[in-house]
Amino acid sequence: MMNSNEERGKMQYLHSFNYEDSVMLKMKGLDLKFSRIPTVVTTIDVSNNNLKGEIPEVIGNLVSLQCLNLTHNNFTGHISPSLASLSKLKSLDLSSNKLVGRA
Repeated sequence: MMNSNEERGKMQYLHSFNYEDSVMLKMKGLDLKFSRIPTVVTTIDVSNNNLKGEIPEVIGNLVSLQCLNLTHNNFTGHISPSLASLSKLKSLDLSSNKLVGRA
């Protein structure tokens, strides 16, 4: 069991991350809102979820992202230019969507 000093230290550590305010996902007819997502996220895999719409520009704010898999959904529109700012990205899969343009 942690004492209050340890708990306080842990909370300060968690609050030192930068956060993206929120992301909305529609999954199986449900609207899901994820709030305060840490920008230290390294992997996102939402493949095969029938997600629709455009890839949000804010994804470029996830500066630690190394792997992004958006395959087999129904994303439309232009490929978000913000993907070019993901300097740590090692794997990007946008296949089997309805996207146009280049990342």
